[in-house]
Amino acid sequence: MCLEALIYDYGARNTSDNYFDRYLDHLSPVAKWVVVPQIITGDSINRDGQAFELLQKLFRKRNELVHSKSEQVPLDDKEALVGRIEGNKSDFEEAVADAMKSVFKVTLEMRSMHPESINFAWYDPGEHGNGPYQKYT
Repeated sequence: MCLEALIYDYGARNTSDNYFDRYLDHLSPVAKWVVVPQIITGDSINRDGQAFELLQKLFRKRNELVHSKSEQVPLDDKEALVGRIEGNKSDFEEAVADAMKSVFKVTLEMRSMHPESINFAWYDPGEHGNGPYQKYT
């Protein structure tokens, strides 16, 4: 949600609310991160870079969570149930770390394209998403 709000605000501030709503808002969140900076700066997020890879992964995970489907859970097989719970916990922890890295890497890349575009401090979750956090301004 943070990155969706950020690209909307960035696009609307640098074009107009009307222009953004009319021509850009229908794009997927990932496409907005490609198209909006291109329109405003003439530069685009590096589609071969880690920031873009993390952005795609983040929105796949977001869509998976938002549009999740019910599943059968093996309540009678304790070992399978524990394995499933542990797997879900591990997936969740990885998704959180990736989300934090994604926000950091995408905003860092945006600042390199348009330095005055993002004016806030952010935290580097570290190479593996487990800190220690470092504040950057």
